[in-house]
Amino acid sequence: MELAPVPRPRPLLTTGRLVVLGATLGTLVVLALLPTVLGLQRHLVADDSMTGAFGRGSVLLAREVPVSALEVGDVLVTRPPGAAADSRPIGHRIVELGLDSARTRGDANVGADPWVVPLDGATASRMVLAVPYVGHPFLSAGHLLAWGAAGGLVLAAAGLSRRPRRDRSGPAALRRTTPAGRTRA
Repeated sequence: MELAPVPRPRPLLTTGRLVVLGATLGTLVVLALLPTVLGLQRHLVADDSMTGAFGRGSVLLAREVPVSALEVGDVLVTRPPGAAADSRPIGHRIVELGLDSARTRGDANVGADPWVVPLDGATASRMVLAVPYVGHPFLSAGHLLAWGAAGGLVLAAAGLSRRPRRDRSGPAALRRTTPAGRTRA
């Protein structure tokens, strides 16, 4: 009687999977923490008024700058005057700059916005960078669902689902194949 070797179980986290998991989690941590460390604010784009510069689902990274540093052409991130305090800020380009106000316009809009943004504070929020597509999960679903989806993607990327191995210890393993592709016992 011949004893077949016992198949060794594959470890759940191999080196390759650990590298993928570390890279994915590292990227998520950098995207979540780096803006805060750099003093940037994150804003989600929920409309298409700036299509061309950045689209719906982009995340705007903005920094508070002195009002005197604003120029025509900068993207100002602000709530429209008269909007509810819990409404999302919008990012529109400055097309006209006064002493204490700015007129803005979305790049995809035909005319200027119907409001004038007051610049009565010492600082205003100016866009530094737009990261496209990152915010899409947060637009249509609740935050919990979006984080769950992100976690699911991390697990899928790490390949933590175990796939069954083929059993190679049976009679098929004892057969050899000839160079012509015929099987001999």
